[in-house]
Amino acid sequence: MIYTIGICGVSGGSCGPNGLYDLLKIKYGDKFIEYETIRANEQLNTLKVIEIINKILINEPNSKFNLIGYSMGGTVCLYLGLYFKKYNCINKIIFCSTQTIGFENLNNLNCKIIFFHPHNDNAIPFKYVYKLYELYPFEKNFYSLSKCNHCWENVNLIKIINLIEKS
Repeated sequence: MIYTIGICGVSGGSCGPNGLYDLLKIKYGDKFIEYETIRANEQLNTLKVIEIINKILINEPNSKFNLIGYSMGGTVCLYLGLYFKKYNCINKIIFCSTQTIGFENLNNLNCKIIFFHPHNDNAIPFKYVYKLYELYPFEKNFYSLSKCNHCWENVNLIKIINLIEKS
């Protein structure tokens, strides 16, 4: 079974960039987990999602996980990927307008990564995120989002969902 967990940014909540997670919940039902992010706390959010994944793995030990992290949630996904590396249960990590705290450890992951990043991101410069992508030695995809900012205004979310499924 594959579960997808959406993790939001520093302001908290669970809807993802421009409501993306709400649409994924409609599409995937109970196989999509909208994690209610605690404001501005990467470490605590990481521990809480570890608990969620462990509870699933106790009952379904062969489960795999796709992680989607928006802004600060990208750092949480990175930490989760590193933590669960030895269990080989992280299928892929999708970074959406990700912050880059902790990303000096990106190359220690062992899963596919996908970046969706606005070319005009007003919070995290595009060039920094693209450089991280270029340095990652394993399977990866990068999608540059034009005509939007960090909050993904004017993004076709259906197209994003299709790219996530295709990648």
